Amino acid sequence: MQMNFFKIFLFITFSFLLSFHSVAIIIPDSIITKCNTAKDIQILSANEKNVIFLTNIVRCYPKFFLDSFLVSYMDSAKTNKKTKYYKSLIIDLNNGKPLKPLIFDEKLYSFAFSHAKDMGKHGLVGHNSSNGDYRPLGLIGENCSYGYEKPIDILFQLLLDEGVPSLGHRENILEPSYKTIGVSIFKHKKYKWNCVMDFS
Repeated sequence: MQMNFFKIFLFITFSFLLSFHSVAIIIPDSIITKCNTAKDIQILSANEKNVIFLTNIVRCYPKFFLDSFLVSYMDSAKTNKKTKYYKSLIIDLNNGKPLKPLIFDEKLYSFAFSHAKDMGKHGLVGHNSSNGDYRPLGLIGENCSYGYEKPIDILFQLLLDEGVPSLGHRENILEPSYKTIGVSIFKHKKYKWNCVMDFS
C-alpha cells in the first residue's frame, strides 16, 4: 500500500514537473526500489530526495533515463538539440554502463547544506566559500546548480553542462567510483535557488 501511494506521488510529481508536455513518465517498481535510496531520510526535503532519486536513475538505468526523460524534457523546454552538449549527452547515455546507486551520507549533506546556504545568502557562485577559502572536502566531487528548484531542472542543467567544456558536472553524476551523496537546495540572493551536490 505504501509503495502504491509512493508511485502515485511520483506520478503526480513528475506529471507536474513535465506539465508543459503531454507525456507522463511511469517508473517501474524495480527502478523505484533500487534508485530511491534517500526516501526515508527525514532531514531532506522532497526536492532534495528527488534530486538523489533522479541522479540514481541516470546512473543505474542510463538508457531508460534517455528514452523516458531526456527527449520529453528537451521537447518541453524547447532546448536546442543541435548543440554539441546535447549530442554528447545522448552518446554518453546510450553508451553508459549501469552503475550502483548513490547512498545518502549525512556528512556530505552537512557540507552541501553549508555551502548552498553560504552561496545563497551572499549571492555567489562557485566552490569557494564566501570568505574566499576553498572547501577542502578530501577526495570528493561537487556540483553546483543555479536558478532552479525543481529536481528535473537541476539535473538537466548539470547533465547538459552547457558552456562547460570539461563536462565536469556530468562526469561527477556518472562517476563509477562514487558511492555516497549529499544534496542541499537553498534560496539564492541572485539566482533565486541554488543546489549543491557533494559526492564521495
